[in-house]
Amino acid sequence: MNTPLPTLSGSLQLTRHLAEDSSGDPRLGRHLDLAIGQAKLLGDLVRDLTDIVWLQEGKFQLKPERTDLGRVVGVSVEIMRAQEGGHGIRYQPPPDPILLDAVTRAACNGCW
Repeated sequence: MNTPLPTLSGSLQLTRHLAEDSSGDPRLGRHLDLAIGQAKLLGDLVRDLTDIVWLQEGKFQLKPERTDLGRVVGVSVEIMRAQEGGHGIRYQPPPDPILLDAVTRAACNGCW
């Protein structure tokens, strides 16, 4: 879905980068970081709402797939480490796969 958010986010990030190079007011960087974060949250909301509409219209199909829980948790932990700077998050994957049937985004008939 085309929205003005990618352009807005890109402009904010470019402005943030330019603000780092200048010796201006440090509040500018904080305000830009806040705006960038809010633009990301808004983009996530737009994607979630679009998914709901597609589910309601039957364009978005979910199906269970065999998934290794240890791998899913491992990826989630890596994301959290990146967001939190790696503080206090330890994860030891299980020695054997833990397989389960998980619902994933499998097909979207002409949604994009």
